[in-house]
Amino acid sequence: MRGLSAGAMLYVLLIVCVLLWGPMRNSAVAQAGITIGFSVDGAGLVTSSEQGEEIGRYLESQLSIPVKARSFASEEQLYNWLTRFSEVDVAWLSNGSLAGLPAGKLYALAETREPSSGLLRGEIVVRQGMNSVLRQQLRTAFLSMHENSTGERLLSKLGTSHFVPPALWQTPAWKGIAAPQPAPGSPVHPEEGNAPGLVAATETQIQAAPGTTAKAQVSPETPPPVDVPEALSEQAVSQPQEDPSPVQPVNVEETLSSPVVENERTPSATTSKEINQKAPISLDADYLAYNAEEDSYEAKGDVILSQDGVELRAEEILWQAATQDAAAQGSVQLIDAGTEVYGERLQYNMATGQGQVRDGRVFIPEDNFHLTGELLEKRDQTNYFVENGSFTTCDGEIPDWKFSAKEVDVNLGGYATAKDVWFHIRDVPVFYTPYMLFPVSTERTSGFLMPWFGHSETKGARASLAWYQVIDRHMDATFYLDYLSKIGLGKGLEYRYALENQNNGKALYYHVTGLKGNNDLGYLKWKHRGELPDHWRLTADIEYTDKKRFFEDFGETAEDYNRDKTVSTLMVQRNWQKLNLVSHVRYIKDLENNNDESLQRLPEVGLALTRYRLGDTPFYAGLESYATSFQRDEGGDGERLYLKPSLSAVFTPGSWLEITPEVALHERLYNADADDDESLVPEFSLALATRLVKTFDFNRWGFERIQHSIEPKVVYTYVPDESQDDLPLFDIYDRVERQNNVIYALINRLTASSTAADGSKAYREIFNLRLSQGYDIDDDSDNVLGEDRSFSDLRVELDFKPTSKISLDAERLIPVYGDTNFRTLRVGSSVRDHTGNAVKIDYVYKDVGFND
Repeated sequence: MRGLSAGAMLYVLLIVCVLLWGPMRNSAVAQAGITIGFSVDGAGLVTSSEQGEEIGRYLESQLSIPVKARSFASEEQLYNWLTRFSEVDVAWLSNGSLAGLPAGKLYALAETREPSSGLLRGEIVVRQGMNSVLRQQLRTAFLSMHENSTGERLLSKLGTSHFVPPALWQTPAWKGIAAPQPAPGSPVHPEEGNAPGLVAATETQIQAAPGTTAKAQVSPETPPPVDVPEALSEQAVSQPQEDPSPVQPVNVEETLSSPVVENERTPSATTSKEINQKAPISLDADYLAYNAEEDSYEAKGDVILSQDGVELRAEEILWQAATQDAAAQGSVQLIDAGTEVYGERLQYNMATGQGQVRDGRVFIPEDNFHLTGELLEKRDQTNYFVENGSFTTCDGEIPDWKFSAKEVDVNLGGYATAKDVWFHIRDVPVFYTPYMLFPVSTERTSGFLMPWFGHSETKGARASLAWYQVIDRHMDATFYLDYLSKIGLGKGLEYRYALENQNNGKALYYHVTGLKGNNDLGYLKWKHRGELPDHWRLTADIEYTDKKRFFEDFGETAEDYNRDKTVSTLMVQRNWQKLNLVSHVRYIKDLENNNDESLQRLPEVGLALTRYRLGDTPFYAGLESYATSFQRDEGGDGERLYLKPSLSAVFTPGSWLEITPEVALHERLYNADADDDESLVPEFSLALATRLVKTFDFNRWGFERIQHSIEPKVVYTYVPDESQDDLPLFDIYDRVERQNNVIYALINRLTASSTAADGSKAYREIFNLRLSQGYDIDDDSDNVLGEDRSFSDLRVELDFKPTSKISLDAERLIPVYGDTNFRTLRVGSSVRDHTGNAVKIDYVYKDVGFND
């Protein structure tokens, strides 16, 4: 760079050599230990810090290196410690947190899925810079956890059966792309947990103990006596129950109707000799009774009947073992080969796959196809018959459109025919046809999409036509042609792909030929994320248009109606152990002002060395650096090298105090038109923290013990007041603000413990209160009355989780000067159910004139 002295160049080389020596000389030093983090907010993988520590101990036994587990109050805090502070190496993040992450920040090792729906629950991720060998060892440890008894017990506490590789699930978010289909939820293993227990009664009741489930296995050939866990069989047979009320043989005609109704469309129930030999049946319920004379099982209370990927759920199920007929009632749900059937009453044969449901609904997720009717019959895996029903591909209780018909015959993968058909917009019938034939394809097929007609004040009359083209398994495209009477003729091409090495992306080009004096409009967008050779990663987010009007007129295409600029970024990155190299270019197009004054980064190269331990010493080193070329047509431009090396240590005198001193240097070197081209500003900090813990017996509300912890923390930071006015000013890194302050905080936690049904311990943080405030030692900004106002506002943060499904959080900023009660107030509450659905309400108040 121009104007750099030999001393400055030597200084830069010395810093780089010292910081790179540690991780490059020996990978064992870099792998001296890892930290795994979890949030204990009730929505994560673990519910308490103790569960996180148990996972840490398990990984330590598998990896043979020290593993430290840390708990955080929220996933936002966990994410900062994982990416910004690099104090956490591995973490579990929920699907909600993963959705908003920028590209290239984290690597996914494994996933957890909801057992019933197969929806993504969360991912085990690692930070940038982790050793690739250690990363693979971690991945193997998680993916094989279910293969040993210790890991299996731990997974049971976490509410999941096993971890799965993320590559099996990563698919583009847009419709029409060819990608691997999601694997089904964790299979039910009938043999798990079933110890032999002979039941010699003609009719036997099996009542599950509190918190457990009664189970039975049924062979398709000769149904044996019910197998139940030893504890349950002893309770049901060996010990007499108080005030027994035996269940009488069930009259199928009077309760759930016949197993399979015989009519012209549904064949009669098959005999045991005609049944195809399949895997054993698994029958789980809160209450289970076996009638040996009728060879039937009556199950009540959260019943699950499953066999070889077919799962039937209901409040009550009557199961005929010889014929494999099931009669279910009460919140019925049948999942078979990716098809979901819902209703109140259902008869189904597990051998033939035939059955019927009254007032039911069929949903085929692959095509988003909804089929409802007074009578729904499933004839086989691909054929359905509906009486007095409707069908649509729109979601919602009142879909935007639907067809209703007296009779519908559906052949998945082929065509459906309907009689006496009405087309509805919302709930309003629009037109009628006596007969209708339409395709119902489960495979992607090239062809015209549904045309669209409309009118608006800005665009006038509109007619849109689109052609969908299948290119191959991994690629497809859509061609658009739009006529807009007040604007012009629009043409578009959207291309989507899902290739090897997780290279996924889509590109869109749309052009409008202006009519009636309107100018032409153009828009280009490309998003890509994937792997390059030799472990490099490429991420692209390109967007360009030269007129703001495009967003105003075509916001539905650009997914934004109000934009004053476009930002395009192309990034390439590579990791070596704890070293991370990122290179990117960023171009900004200002759509309102003079774009010649926009500052572009063409390019910027960043080299980061995650904080690593220097051998077996208590010292840690780190580096943050950027080399940037700033360019613009009008105004100052130039190059800058920013370096921030740091050295810290962790001391624990005794067992109650943690002392963390740190020193860092902000070095900036410029090649620009300015009075000064170099600046060095030091930064010093010292943190003191401790933790006081007391545990109490607390036999209320399902808890056994309560742990109360008090965690005071004090952090002092000093940055001298150095003159930097002669330096160029491109962004915030060009000015290092003076600091001489103390921030102190007091954290109160309440963690409750209870015993689960399997005897394991469960923990949940139910209360967290954090008070924090800062004091500026050198503050001389007296107010108009001459008062010293060195203290910052008092920040109060509260998290309260009385149950695992309900949470309340609040944050308040209270001024210590003046008569204002508070500057800001935020209160939020959320409620979630066992399926993952959630409702969240937030209230925010901000005082007039307050800036965050």
